[in-house]
Amino acid sequence: MIEPPRTHSFGRWVAVAAWTAIISFFSGIPDLQVKAIGGWDFVLRKIAHAAEFAVLAVLYLRAFATVHRLAPASRVFWAVFLSAVTAVA
Repeated sequence: MIEPPRTHSFGRWVAVAAWTAIISFFSGIPDLQVKAIGGWDFVLRKIAHAAEFAVLAVLYLRAFATVHRLAPASRVFWAVFLSAVTAVA
């Protein structure tokens, strides 16, 4: 199997760290809401919340693809698990 270049692997982990930092930054802003859309604000925020952690899971999955010791099912498990832990934290 052809192994990806080290810089390619490093870049994937940087993307995970950067996205996690973005999530943390925006999670720290109190009372971030759009009053113009009224009740839809809650629904849209929940959809966005799920989407941002789905993106994080995909980024983790891409990063774990460079770890050849992990079986594909283990990669999926760890990607979803770490995204869920980040969501709860």
